[in-house]
Amino acid sequence: MRWDKIVSTGSRPTTTRLALLSSSLETRLTDYLAFRHYFRHSYAFTLDWARLEPLVSELRPVHAMLHEEIEVFLNFLTRRTDES
Repeated sequence: MRWDKIVSTGSRPTTTRLALLSSSLETRLTDYLAFRHYFRHSYAFTLDWARLEPLVSELRPVHAMLHEEIEVFLNFLTRRTDES
């Protein structure tokens, strides 16, 4: 599954598993997804630092959140597997 699909639909909780991503992280990742879309469909000379700076400055905290939430999800899956 593509990461953009996970962010937009695949991270929802179900009756049998936790959400992969919190809604807070989902929102933050959507900004990076929008940038990726813009960058792939435009030319580099049209990039605006004023729009990029918030993404760059928040990259480390967002990455840390993503790493932590994936760890929580994997631990959940491991516990479920061990219980089976």
